[in-house]
Amino acid sequence: MATILTLSSQVIKGHVGNSASVFILQRLGHTVWPFHTTYFSNHPGYPYFDGEHIPISLLQKTFDVFIKSSALKNVDAILSGYLPTVEHVNFARHIFEEVKAANPKAYILCDPTMGDDPKGLYIDRHAAESVKQLIPLADLITPNRFELEWLSESPVHSYDDVVHACDLLPIKTVLSTSSPAKTPYKIDNHLREGSRSWVASLERKDSIPHGTGDCFAALFLGFLLHTHDQTKALIQATEGIAHILKASSGRDELDVIGTQGQWAC
Repeated sequence: MATILTLSSQVIKGHVGNSASVFILQRLGHTVWPFHTTYFSNHPGYPYFDGEHIPISLLQKTFDVFIKSSALKNVDAILSGYLPTVEHVNFARHIFEEVKAANPKAYILCDPTMGDDPKGLYIDRHAAESVKQLIPLADLITPNRFELEWLSESPVHSYDDVVHACDLLPIKTVLSTSSPAKTPYKIDNHLREGSRSWVASLERKDSIPHGTGDCFAALFLGFLLHTHDQTKALIQATEGIAHILKASSGRDELDVIGTQGQWAC
């Protein structure tokens, strides 16, 4: 069992951001300390939506307690996700640095949650640019196809494009999700470390509920902290998200709760 600090969005209805990752990580047996960057009614993809960003002043005050109490030395990993403003990105950087100072072995997974196909960016462009500064501080990033293309500033339309784009980023290990596969009707979760690649494929679907990337990142981190084996965690997380997507077909939200018996075994 590990202790994981998460930093992402919170919604009342649905499973995106912390509203997905916290349950998944806890169900996999980990202790989770969630910091919320938003408090929304639901994800903004709905026609009805309200809420606001959590003020940085509040986040900083609560985080300062962990610094003063020396609790950060107990943090084994960080999972960062939705960071809607430059200030939230800077706060994430502060967390990364403070946790690493307290525990140099802490594992940092940065999910650069900034956009997706077909709409493109869904956070402020300045915030998206700032996320680039987090990449060298992380041990692993999990961009989707759009985010990989945006971060690398290189086209990503084929399997070879994925490899090239990953190699352009200032980090050794990249796990690109929903990436172009060698087979047209498939998509890949493509783990690239140095000059080596491992791939776990899924059936391509025309439409999936929001939060798939958040769920996958949490599944991967949760399994990795148990097995300490990236390739095994890749397979387990891909199988887990496949169960969730199958059960969620035709739904507005991911069936994270109803499928827990399949992905948490």
